[in-house]
Amino acid sequence: EYRARRWKVATTADVIYEFFTTGAPPVLKYSKSSDGGATWGAAVTIWSTNDVFPFDVYYDNWAPNGTGTKIHIVWLDYGDAIRYRSLDTASDTLGTQRDVKTGTPLFNDPPDLSSAHLSFSLAENGDLRVYFQFDNGSDNGHYKSTAASAGASWTERTTFYQGDYNDLFMLFPAAT
Repeated sequence: EYRARRWKVATTADVIYEFFTTGAPPVLKYSKSSDGGATWGAAVTIWSTNDVFPFDVYYDNWAPNGTGTKIHIVWLDYGDAIRYRSLDTASDTLGTQRDVKTGTPLFNDPPDLSSAHLSFSLAENGDLRVYFQFDNGSDNGHYKSTAASAGASWTERTTFYQGDYNDLFMLFPAAT
C-alpha cells in the first residue's frame, strides 16, 4: 500500500490533476483532465529514480487567501530522501526537484510501511512545511521552507512526534 493523504486537485470544475504511483518499482506520476474527469491525458513522470512510497500534494489555493497556481508535491524516495517538487498549473511545468532531507539510510530497510506517514502544508504566509514519520517512529522529522525560499531550501524544525506511531496526522495551513 502506497499511502497518499491527498492525491487529487481540482483547479476549476473541469480541470483536475490526479497524482499516483504505478509500476514496479513504483514511479510517481500525474495525469490531467480538462473535462471534469471524463477523459485523462497521458501520465507525466514526476520521479522515477527509486521506489516512491508515501506522497502528498497541496494546492496553493487550499491555503487561506491562496491565489497561486502551484501544486506542491512531496514524497519519500525509498532509501534515499524526502523530496519536493512543484507543478505550475498555469503552464503544466514541473519545477526543479529539491531535497527536503537526505540520509543513508534514511530509515530501516525495508521500511515498515504500515507506519509510514507523510504530510505537507502551505501556511498563509507562504511557508511550506513537511512532516513525516517512518519505521514505527524511529525516523521522524518536521521541515520548513520559507516563502522566500519557495521550496529551494529546507530547515529542520522541532518534531511533534509523541511516541505512538499509530497516531495519524495531517498538516493544515495556519497563519504561521
